[in-house]
This record gives sequence, structure tokens and C-alpha cells, in this order.
Amino acid sequence: MYRVILIDDDRWALKDIRKTFDFERFGFLVAGEYLSAEEAFRAIVASPPDLIISDIRMENASGLELVKWLKEKQIFPLFIIVSGYDYFDYAQEALRQGVFDYLLKPLDDAQVNQLMERIVQH
Repeated sequence: MYRVILIDDDRWALKDIRKTFDFERFGFLVAGEYLSAEEAFRAIVASPPDLIISDIRMENASGLELVKWLKEKQIFPLFIIVSGYDYFDYAQEALRQGVFDYLLKPLDDAQVNQLMERIVQH
């Protein structure tokens, strides 16, 4: 089984991610849920997952900052950014950082299933 970590500073958003992504169907186990990039970073360094799904804007550090921190540690899981912000600059920076995909909230079931199929094929 693949391991996935979820990161969002909003508990309801974490529940929505769990509800929308059919992780088990695609062979993923949710290895952790975190309310901040800093908390997630410590867990990821200790035990790197295969996939990270993270909000882009959080209280102290962003999902994109987390991507940079992991690169510095030579940790390269697939990274999905989930955002409520439709700012081109965010999407552009995510691509520059090597993020696998960028999804806008609210999440669309069909789009998420297509993404999971692409991840498994990857």
C-alpha cells in the first residue's frame, strides 16, 4: 500500500479531502493528518510518504514552503496542492516547485478520480 499525508489548517477541509479522495480504492493508506506545514514536516522527515496533499495557504507556512523544505532534505514524494485561491501566481509557483497537480476547492469527484488514476500510473 502507498502512504498519503494530508495537510490543511481547517479540520473540515481535511474531512472533505478524506471524503472526496477514495484512497483505499487506489491502494493508499492515510498515514497522517496535520493542521500545519511545520507539524507535517517533522512527520514526513521521520517517515516519508508516497503522496502529500496539502493546502497552499496556512497560518505560519504554506504548502509551497513545505515543498521547498522537503527538497532541501532530499525528500521527493508526489505533491498535490489543494487551494481555495484561484491565483495564477500560486499555480505557476507550484509548477516551478515540481508539484504534481493543483486542485481548486471545492473538490470535484470526477477530477479527483482522474487524478488518482494518473498518480497510480505514475
